[in-house]
Amino acid sequence: DVASGSVTSYQFQGVSADNLGSGNVTVRGGATVTAEGVLEDVVDYSDFMSVSAISANAWEGSATVDVTGGIFSAGGAGIWATSPNGDVKVTSAGEVAGYWAGIYAMAGQEETVPFVTDPDNSLSGSVLTAATSAPPTVNIDVKSGSVTSDDGRGIHAENLEQGGAVAVTSAGNVTAWNEGIYAYSRNGGPVTVNAVSGSISSEDEAGIYARVNSGAGSVTVTGGANVSGGEGGIVAIADAGTVTVN
Repeated sequence: DVASGSVTSYQFQGVSADNLGSGNVTVRGGATVTAEGVLEDVVDYSDFMSVSAISANAWEGSATVDVTGGIFSAGGAGIWATSPNGDVKVTSAGEVAGYWAGIYAMAGQEETVPFVTDPDNSLSGSVLTAATSAPPTVNIDVKSGSVTSDDGRGIHAENLEQGGAVAVTSAGNVTAWNEGIYAYSRNGGPVTVNAVSGSISSEDEAGIYARVNSGAGSVTVTGGANVSGGEGGIVAIADAGTVTVN
């Protein structure tokens, strides 16, 4: 817990929590967390993790971030949370601001997962088998405050697993250069976006982009927020499932 006060990093993450085993990762508190580092060279998007204000990464368990303080990153994401095999949940009730993304949450995995450092190369080239129980979920809940991104997406919620669900709820103001809210399921899981109140805006892309890439998963976008974007207010796409926008 980082209950109160402030945490500032001038080069790397403000708070970094990783679990390479089967346990869960949880970061919570009301402190102000600031990461002032900026990348000079970017080889892969995962490089932005190293300069995010809060970075929470599990390997087999869940990754949870629940914060109420101000979260700021000059070069990465305000909040970065991932797990190849477990649920990912982010809850915020304060100001979250990042350069590459405001909030980035991803569950599931590509063939290999380069999200954590591995000093002894024990995980090099490994391919994990997805859990045989229910697929992992991604859940982002912005209860209040604001989420901003200078050069990327305000909220990025993505699930790579077969049938893995994505849910985003926002009751604050989301402002970004790219999509305000980007909710994406690659393999047929349902996608739900509830923009309860406030505003969702993008300078260059859609205010809300919600998509199921393949399979029968449904896409649902609801709420009373004001939504605007340079490429449309709301874009909702399903491969074979239903699309509902209210």
